[in-house]
Amino acid sequence: MTAQPAERETVQFWFDPVCPWAWITSRWMLEVEQVRPVQTKWRIMSLAYLNLTQHEGEGLSEDYLERMSRAWTPVRICAAAAEHSGPEVLGPLYTAIGTRLHNEGRREDPDVSTEFDEQIKASHHEAFDAVGLDVGTPVVRIRGNTIFGPVITPIPRGEAAGRLFDGVALVTEADGFFELKRTRDRKPSFD
Repeated sequence: MTAQPAERETVQFWFDPVCPWAWITSRWMLEVEQVRPVQTKWRIMSLAYLNLTQHEGEGLSEDYLERMSRAWTPVRICAAAAEHSGPEVLGPLYTAIGTRLHNEGRREDPDVSTEFDEQIKASHHEAFDAVGLDVGTPVVRIRGNTIFGPVITPIPRGEAAGRLFDGVALVTEADGFFELKRTRDRKPSFD
């Protein structure tokens, strides 16, 4: 794909670094950028904020609640970096953090300041005020339409990534389109 950045369609992508499904979908978007005139703008959201605050931990297991309490750290790092260096840092930083968490399985949890929580919540609300609270991450905005997903595994590559993007973009244009879904029958694959 030889489209210049000014000729590329912008897709906003909200992620929580700890979500393995968002990680796979983010790698799909990088594939899409290679075969379609698309540029991804990375945005942060927080599963911890969504599940612990907005859903008030409703019906969640103790194990999941514990994981969500630790999930603030990576997204706080992303917010701090974006505040310091601008939003362009989010793509490379997400790749670094996601590779460490998902591909390498390294989940150490250093303490990080809470000073960026309001920025995290503001970015989070931009996505979830448009898509609703009964979803998770990833959230993408394509051609002005905000949706949850796609939730996929393994990562589509090459033209398969482009065809999936074409289909997702097409269905988001349908007025009143809400959902396509089937039960997950496999775990996330990061290959």
